[in-house]
Amino acid sequence: MATNSVSGYAFRTYTWKHQVLWYNLLDIATLNAYTLFAAQHPDFNTGVTSARRLFLKELSKELVTPHMKSRREGCRQLPTKINEAMGRCGMTKATAQPRERSRHGQGKRKRSDLPK
Repeated sequence: MATNSVSGYAFRTYTWKHQVLWYNLLDIATLNAYTLFAAQHPDFNTGVTSARRLFLKELSKELVTPHMKSRREGCRQLPTKINEAMGRCGMTKATAQPRERSRHGQGKRKRSDLPK
């Protein structure tokens, strides 16, 4: 049963041989997570044939969202392709609010002491 479920939604398409173990572990871990989630929430996508695929999609969004938020807040100007990809994932563009300049200590500039 688990082998059939894991092979149906495999992450391991065209990978190197040393990565196959990692992807198998990832497939089994997500199957276990889905099994536990489905047991606790029996009304989750009832009657849908691709309930596990939808669960994986939601799980991946939940795992990636904190990283995307921190990246968007940490970088002032992200490349256009990254902004577009974040938009497809549901991240809205952070609106930059103009910063007010501090008037403290600012007046007329001093004349330069350098000779002309």
